[in-house]
Amino acid sequence: MIVRSRIVCSVLVAVLLTVLASLLAMLRAPDTRPSELLANLAEMKQIDALWSADVLSLELGLNPNYDSVAAPVGKLADRYRTIEGLAEGDPAEAGDLSSSLAAYRSAMDDKIRIVERIKAQYSIISNSSRLLPIAAADLFAELEGGADRPSPNPPIADLLTRIVIDVASYIVTPSEQLRQVIDNQMAALREAAGRTSPEAASKADTLLAHMAVILRQKQLGTKLIVDLTAVPTAQAIDRLQRDAQALEADQNRYRSLLRDLMLVCSFMLVLATAWAAYLLRRHYRQLNQDKSELQQANQDVQSQLIQSSKLSAMGQMVAGITHEINTPLAYVKAVFCLIRDQMAEMHVGRTAASGIIAELRPAGADGLPDDQIGELNMLIDEGLHGLEEITNLIITMKNFSRLDKGRLEYVDIEEALDGAALIARSEVKYIADTVKDYGKVPKIHASATQLKQVFLNLINNAAHAMADQPSRGKLTLRTRAESEDSIRIEIEDSGTGIPADVLPRIFDPFFTTKDVGKGTGMGLSICYRIIQTHGGTISARSQPGVGTIFTIILPHRAKADTEHRLEQAAA
Repeated sequence: MIVRSRIVCSVLVAVLLTVLASLLAMLRAPDTRPSELLANLAEMKQIDALWSADVLSLELGLNPNYDSVAAPVGKLADRYRTIEGLAEGDPAEAGDLSSSLAAYRSAMDDKIRIVERIKAQYSIISNSSRLLPIAAADLFAELEGGADRPSPNPPIADLLTRIVIDVASYIVTPSEQLRQVIDNQMAALREAAGRTSPEAASKADTLLAHMAVILRQKQLGTKLIVDLTAVPTAQAIDRLQRDAQALEADQNRYRSLLRDLMLVCSFMLVLATAWAAYLLRRHYRQLNQDKSELQQANQDVQSQLIQSSKLSAMGQMVAGITHEINTPLAYVKAVFCLIRDQMAEMHVGRTAASGIIAELRPAGADGLPDDQIGELNMLIDEGLHGLEEITNLIITMKNFSRLDKGRLEYVDIEEALDGAALIARSEVKYIADTVKDYGKVPKIHASATQLKQVFLNLINNAAHAMADQPSRGKLTLRTRAESEDSIRIEIEDSGTGIPADVLPRIFDPFFTTKDVGKGTGMGLSICYRIIQTHGGTISARSQPGVGTIFTIILPHRAKADTEHRLEQAAA
């Protein structure tokens, strides 16, 4: 109970400290988007106002450079992209701002189109205005060349002068009344020039065409100015400013909430610290009690270690004794076999010569009776049987302290894998599908029994790793040619995996992660020893939650030192 409370207290303190640090970091790193938005919007509004003034001055003839009206477009585009980037911070907070940006973008596109038309219209007026004096001069020259003709009433020169002056006035201050006067003058000039000469009429038509273009474009420019003033770019910017101000107010409320949360977390942290101090005091008392128990347990463990040492020494002694007994036992067994063979030869020789020798020898001189010979043979057989039992007992005792070497032969690895999978079928069939990805590797010189033991151990471990999975697992048996003189064997599962801190220790003797009574921790250690004895390597790669791959590299043929190690394992 104390341990559980201590864990809960530690977790609570850690969580509160983390939350408090996060809140403090958020307060120290305020969101500057609202202030940046307002600054950019103010600059955008100023640029937009100056742009409108430049367009108006162009239309009124106060601005001689009509290219300058396009300059603010780039600046406004830069400010728009900046504001758009700031508005992408938090969709929940910047939703209204994004809607206002869309409205401003639509108004801005309309204004750009109108300004482009004004620019084109002013270009046409400027071009016609430059050509107007030239056309008037040509008409004057034509009229002076035809002075012998009767002068019109009113004179064409005076009419031409008045109409040029009126057109120039219309460009500066257009009005409907002045437009009517110019139209009448243009009609009178066309009629008067037609009475003078065809050349004068042609030059008058050219002059009047330029004037008509100027009047028409000037009238269109007036309409475009009206349309330009109706585009709500300023209102859209005002709306953006209101949204930015609302966002700034939300940020202020958010920061106020963060400060309140910090106060609450600080208060809870004080309470948790006081609770931790109380638990720590109880923990020290518990430690003193545990210390006494551990001292007693330590004494018990020392006793067990002494007993274990005795058992280990006894095992070594038994191994030595069995080795020493084995030689005289073999000698005695050979002597018994020799006696049995000689007794058999004596019985056969006596039976063959019984007809002749019986007449020459006195009674009782021909050796043991047949029944005694039979009894001796039976006793010798019983003795040999007893020696055989002793031999088996010695072999069992020797095998108890070592791995069985098995018989070296050429082993088909894929058949060995199939055999191990067949034996483990009862473990695997209900929890996983077995996939065989064989590379048709050549046979290798090894112990089939030991390799099957390794494969069976790894397959069973894979089945145990996949047993608790919610879905059906997958067991993959794979073989490949690693090099010219070695092969690769992989046993892969889709189980729970092995944690990174556990993976380096899985081949250690007596190390296991299974519950008490479910594993000895010797399986992988024995596998490691078998593969190492064969001159190969075994390794594991694992990812928790994904699965584990055991990789075995074995040579095609056991080298001399490998065979020597196998012979030593059997000795």
